[in-house]
Amino acid sequence: MSVLKSTKERLKTFRKPTNKQAYSTTKVAVLMVTFFLYLFFGAIMFRSLESEHEQTNFNDVIDRLGSFYYNHKHCMDPDDFAKIIEVVAKACEDGMHELERPGEETMLNSSTLTGKWDFVNAFFFSATVVTTIGYGRLAPRTREGRNACILYALLGIPLTALLLNEVGHMFKYKAKRVVKKISNYLEKLLRNKTFTSFATWLVTFLLVYILIICLPAFIFTYTEGWSYRDAHYFCFITLTTIGFGDHVVGTNRRRQIYSKPWSRWIFKVLTTLYLLFGLSVLAIVFNTFTSGGESKLAELRKRRQDQNRRVLEATNSEVAPPYDAINTQNDKDEHSNVEPMETNPSLA
Repeated sequence: MSVLKSTKERLKTFRKPTNKQAYSTTKVAVLMVTFFLYLFFGAIMFRSLESEHEQTNFNDVIDRLGSFYYNHKHCMDPDDFAKIIEVVAKACEDGMHELERPGEETMLNSSTLTGKWDFVNAFFFSATVVTTIGYGRLAPRTREGRNACILYALLGIPLTALLLNEVGHMFKYKAKRVVKKISNYLEKLLRNKTFTSFATWLVTFLLVYILIICLPAFIFTYTEGWSYRDAHYFCFITLTTIGFGDHVVGTNRRRQIYSKPWSRWIFKVLTTLYLLFGLSVLAIVFNTFTSGGESKLAELRKRRQDQNRRVLEATNSEVAPPYDAINTQNDKDEHSNVEPMETNPSLA
């Protein structure tokens, strides 16, 4: 019997999860590989669905530009100028404003498509879909591409959420010691438990903000040629998944970092890893603040209920006399209300 009991206790101990078992490094690695394979699959799919449509539009733009160029080479009419502006605006809307220009005379005949649906951009588009950032600069325009985007997102968003959850657990439990050291230092400095708790969360939030937003903004100022204010704005809008699309990395191909195809690939992959890291850490911070606020509200509510209960008990004890006193008073009242018996003179 004792052997069976000890075996059951060992099984309970084995099955009981610990902090170290809250995440699995192997699971994170498998999910990461699956995530990137899914992105490559999306890149192949969206490129094949959208590139033909883009090429058709590009050829139409080139034909119209070539006709205008050769028909109005030595003159310029306002109406024709308005038409060419309309064509250029359409080309810019479709992302076709980057043209190879080997020479002035052969510019239009020799131009090649360097539009937005190349493999690198399709890969990054897949990442913005499954992370729900959705900049809007790159979007499918064909019916097939839009239907495929819906199915791709339905499968990719849960996969990304699972990956972010595992990565978040990994960072969460590794950061506990850092937060504990910050808390101990602030407790010695402030000598107040309430102020220490608030200061710990504030310092932790500032450190995370500097790590995932302020420091990467310096990198984007170099790679994109933005001001630091614009780069900081891009990092915040991206990691909060707002994704306006007014600032997107990799759109300026005149930058030296994008001059080689392999450099573009490396930078896009590193940017995707930055998105995963930043989204995981920021989700932990927001969830911690939310759960911390809820626990504080629950603690205050319980304290208020205990205080009201103690006040009610004290009020009842002051208004109502003790039970023994009530019985004694009742006995006295009963005896005082009893009329004395009249004596019979004959008996006396």
